[in-house]
Amino acid sequence: MITNRRGMLGSLATLPLVAASGEASAATPPVIAARSILDFLPVAQHNSIKAGRSEFDCAPAIRAALYETGGGPLHFPGGTYVIGSSIEMLTDTGAASFGPGPWISGDGIGRTIFDNRASNGPMFDVSTGGDRAKRFAAAIGIRFEGFSVVSRARGVPTTALRLRSAYNVRLFQLHISGQGADGIRIPCYVGDNDASNMVSLEQVRIENCGGWGIDSACDPGFNENSFIRLQQVFIQNCGRATDAPIPTSGGMRHKGQVLTLDQCAFTINENVALFVPGQAGLAQTIDISGTAFENNKRRHILCTGVSGFKARNIQFYNNDTYQAQVACEFSGARNTVRFVDINGVVVRATAGNKAITAFRFSGENLESNSCRVRGVIWENYDYPGQARFDGVMFDAVPRGGELVASDGQTLLFKPGRVATTPLRMRGRGTSATGEWVPMKIPANGVYIGNAGLAPNTRYEAYLYDNNAVMALDLSRTAPVRDAVSGYGVKSGDAARLHVGSVMTDAAGKFVRSGAGWLNPVMVPGNAPGRFTRIWTDATGRLRMIDGVDPKGDSDGRVVG
Repeated sequence: MITNRRGMLGSLATLPLVAASGEASAATPPVIAARSILDFLPVAQHNSIKAGRSEFDCAPAIRAALYETGGGPLHFPGGTYVIGSSIEMLTDTGAASFGPGPWISGDGIGRTIFDNRASNGPMFDVSTGGDRAKRFAAAIGIRFEGFSVVSRARGVPTTALRLRSAYNVRLFQLHISGQGADGIRIPCYVGDNDASNMVSLEQVRIENCGGWGIDSACDPGFNENSFIRLQQVFIQNCGRATDAPIPTSGGMRHKGQVLTLDQCAFTINENVALFVPGQAGLAQTIDISGTAFENNKRRHILCTGVSGFKARNIQFYNNDTYQAQVACEFSGARNTVRFVDINGVVVRATAGNKAITAFRFSGENLESNSCRVRGVIWENYDYPGQARFDGVMFDAVPRGGELVASDGQTLLFKPGRVATTPLRMRGRGTSATGEWVPMKIPANGVYIGNAGLAPNTRYEAYLYDNNAVMALDLSRTAPVRDAVSGYGVKSGDAARLHVGSVMTDAAGKFVRSGAGWLNPVMVPGNAPGRFTRIWTDATGRLRMIDGVDPKGDSDGRVVG
């Protein structure tokens, strides 16, 4: 527990503010003058620290400095500082809710270096005193900036920073590397009255950690970690590879309220880049923008429970060396998954990364009607063994277009009152798992001829993506209703949209007169759920039949 001459860190609020020059200025707001850690170290150690060759444990001196300064601001000039044991920065708030937190600064990444060898806890451990279950208390106004944390103690489960019940935290210009356990840990444990709030990480790089690069997941039943923001944060090569379905290490694990990722990157992490665990105390409101998930192994994103997940302008990349099995997976097998909205994604996986699915949604607790993936660019994908989507929903696209036999030899699907139509994108090879997108029907329409058609036969017309070109297919296979999209599709091939029916005559040509019964208009019938079919016959008379499809041009009854 760190104290100062005036009591606990909580009494910092009563300390006088002193300008950097030692006097308060009327023109500028007063600030607390930062003390140098060198003031608390033996002079003989200065040169060895600056040369980066020190084996002297600086932890006792840092504790003394924090005692003397009441938690900082404390400045570490350029050099290497060995940390042999965990430094607890414990704020006692007394009867108040908040006590001022520590300020630690260095001369910059790669200049000020902490050599973390603390196996008994995090190198810097920010927390509060008292019974957390009975009363809320938090350190507020914590700053760590301008230094590197490395670990040369092989096999030691080191962690650089832990923030427990920390408010208004700024981590800026930090480089954390080689920790045996986690890079940064922001926990909420069973028994805590509350957790950390308003935590900002800016221009932070975390790599080569054996646990999580960042672990901000609350214990089961809690989601009190709130308003955590990562901006230009890079997490690389973290985690230890396992075959466990639920990852225990990787890039980042989070369960809390309101996580924002802005211009971040996750690369070459084991098991998963971003994991959102489904537990009691569901994660809420994750917002990702301008973020890259590249060459992570096994998965990029795994979410097993969330309420509110939005992503914009992101990318999933893998190659032959660094392969993934699923790029983005939401599993509602045990916990609720709802309100997932992903719009604007670039997906790339090379030919050697086979058996990969880009997007997968599953589980009985998945609220699929609230989940959407849109605006996907397949930059390099669809090789054999690669699937685009598994169990995902899309926004409904209005049906448009008209099917017309322009002559006996030519069938035309052309623009109607609505000039767009749904089209399911499909990739190279045998892939038929693409997304439904609104496509503009060519002004001259899409043509197909009657070559090879049998005489006096009904054919169903299907629209499909033929290597990025809209095309028609004629088949005797009847359409079915696709359970995911709700569209009429070809039975056995959900990538082909049903756009109408045609008949051939005795010569195998398209019938142009008396064929309205093939595509009748459906109107509400004489009972709920019962529909009447209406069409115009070969003589120009209006006909109708109630509740069943017509079997010929003279079926039903004349009504006009």
